[in-house]
Amino acid sequence: MTSPCPSCGADGTAPIVTLPEMPSTSCVLFDTEAEARSVPIGRIALAGCGSCDFVFNTAFDPALTEYSDRYEETQGYSPTFQAYLEALARELIDRHGLHHTRVVEIGCGKGDFLALLCRLGDNNGVAIDPTYLPDRVDDAVAGRILAVKAMLEPGHARLFDRFTACRMTLEHIAAVAPFLSLVRQCIGARSDAVFYVQIPNAETVFGDGRFWDVTYEHCSYFGRRALAAALVGAGFGVTEMAVDYDGQHLAATAVAAEGAGATPVGAADHLTTLAERFAGRLRRLTSHWADFFREGGAAGKSTVLWGSGAKAVGLLAVVPESRQAAAVVDINPHRHDRFMPGTGLPIIAPTRLTDLRPDRVLVMNPIYQAEIAAMIADLGLSPEIVTLDGDDPAGATRHSP
Repeated sequence: MTSPCPSCGADGTAPIVTLPEMPSTSCVLFDTEAEARSVPIGRIALAGCGSCDFVFNTAFDPALTEYSDRYEETQGYSPTFQAYLEALARELIDRHGLHHTRVVEIGCGKGDFLALLCRLGDNNGVAIDPTYLPDRVDDAVAGRILAVKAMLEPGHARLFDRFTACRMTLEHIAAVAPFLSLVRQCIGARSDAVFYVQIPNAETVFGDGRFWDVTYEHCSYFGRRALAAALVGAGFGVTEMAVDYDGQHLAATAVAAEGAGATPVGAADHLTTLAERFAGRLRRLTSHWADFFREGGAAGKSTVLWGSGAKAVGLLAVVPESRQAAAVVDINPHRHDRFMPGTGLPIIAPTRLTDLRPDRVLVMNPIYQAEIAAMIADLGLSPEIVTLDGDDPAGATRHSP
């Protein structure tokens, strides 16, 4: 037996699977290979709650993580992601009438999404995040955003208005119930208040066998049932739940009133069931990708990874053979000439590929395949492009030169 559920408090959580140890951070920038190799290492022991369908890392230690100015998580340099983010901001502005009001984002990172809400809706913003850097926001908007470089605290309640967003943050929170209760307390009794939550869709992670998405910083995993239960337990009513970004994201819209809960639809399997199936397949999944690198190396093929975020950290930790990659490519200029946590692999700009001339490029997220293929073609290169997708590299998407 494990500890009580961090989301609903129920007893009876049960162990599911243990993964190899991995770096405790995916996004902190390291200036030297030695520094990157010395990052703290954490354990991952997943357990599931039979009451609310929540999955979490029982071995998570928040003291091993770092959220500071050197935390670099933004995906905003990707045209694909930027177009998605802008469309999402416009949708929320139109749906909730967010014009000339104050919007709050908890865990806003570098403020890309908050800046869009402010610019497109002519709103003022509140950025609550210890990693927020005001100078990374466009000057035309920066003056309308109040920077709160801290974790959420009760004293921040005075800053809240009728719209609050929390994107790609809840999965980093170990104490789920206290955190959501604090958000509910900060929003208060505003009858028109909306709380928008977006997280990685753990139904896709476990259902598709994406072990590279199980990383140390992501200590909490939600499917539709678990997310709805967590929000309702904190005193919210769930009015809408949706999956987007090719099934990778799960989002819920909630109101600060009980009794408005909507039954999440489309969740045919419980998340705990999907995680148990994932556990049973894990050895086979990792073996397939180990063979991909082993056979490529035996054939004298050089490989680079494209995308230096959490997925690459997860792959490198779980599949030792992947560490033979020559480098990791990223379009985010703040990551260039830095080093991957744990392995010390260099992170390079795409233009450096003209020197390396790799035989294969392994794309960490298939949603960016077309964008990456176009950039590689523009460089005059024609490597084989493989996407890290599905549980078998033989069935993964390949694009031959």
